[in-house]
Amino acid sequence: MEPNGLLVGTSATEAMVEMGTQGDKRLSMLNSTDPFTQAAAHYLGQHIDLVNGLEKPAYTAFEVSDQRYFLSVTRMDDSRDLNWVIVTGMPEANLMSNTHATLRITLGVTMTATLAAMLLGVLIARQLVAAERRLTQANQQLLVSNEKLQYSASTDKLTGLMNRHRFLDVAERELLQYERYQRDFSIILLDLDHFKQVNDQYGHNVGDFVLKQTAEILLHCSRKQDAVARWGGEEFIMLLPATELDTAVLVAERIRRSIEDYNYESGIKLTGSLGVASLARLDALDIGALVNAADERLYQSKHGGRNQVSAS
Repeated sequence: MEPNGLLVGTSATEAMVEMGTQGDKRLSMLNSTDPFTQAAAHYLGQHIDLVNGLEKPAYTAFEVSDQRYFLSVTRMDDSRDLNWVIVTGMPEANLMSNTHATLRITLGVTMTATLAAMLLGVLIARQLVAAERRLTQANQQLLVSNEKLQYSASTDKLTGLMNRHRFLDVAERELLQYERYQRDFSIILLDLDHFKQVNDQYGHNVGDFVLKQTAEILLHCSRKQDAVARWGGEEFIMLLPATELDTAVLVAERIRRSIEDYNYESGIKLTGSLGVASLARLDALDIGALVNAADERLYQSKHGGRNQVSAS
């Protein structure tokens, strides 16, 4: 049965429906025996109110006599104050058997008004999916690269410890915690005694390995929350959060004994001098002042005969 008030278009893949502005509709079926024309007519007859309210092209699926059709519906006005509805489409089997076999459309997806534009949209969509996949891969590679850059910018390349810049960032954050919670923290500064003799006698390659081994000793003597960094040359620094001076001195003494007892590369024996300072003992809340205080105690250990811990 053909719906009343439809003007159906001129081919097996296109139907045009004219609807007058006063609501009077005329019916003229062209090629009415064509299955697609029948499918378009049936669809529009059942959904005429929806079609009248279209503001943009819509794409849907419609089934007639066990045959499923994909239909694109577009409403447009002309200069005669007539509303035209253009319907394009094809049977599902035809659409799915062409080169775009991956096409899957669900009810209500907005599409273009013509089948050619619809198929072009499929091609564009596939290209967009491929582009999105490439973009995702590029973003992942960029993320990895950024992580490597961040690691390189914050890590001492020789020892794998924090570098000076990263350590100062961590120390400034700990200072903010102190200002908020009044939680004391301490710094230990270490210098390997007579390290220049190692480089002079065994070469810089051995000297570099000795620095790596010292870094391992410091990590072994530290806690998870501590920050350990290479301060420069043969100097190392450690920040101990929530640690008062007396406890930090015990940690420094443990480091000193560990270095003294350690068998370094090529049977080298070394000692270390250490200076310890805590923020609560200072008059100023300043990381630079705290490091300077530890440095002063370090040189006190050096001038006192080396291989010892000094604190203030």
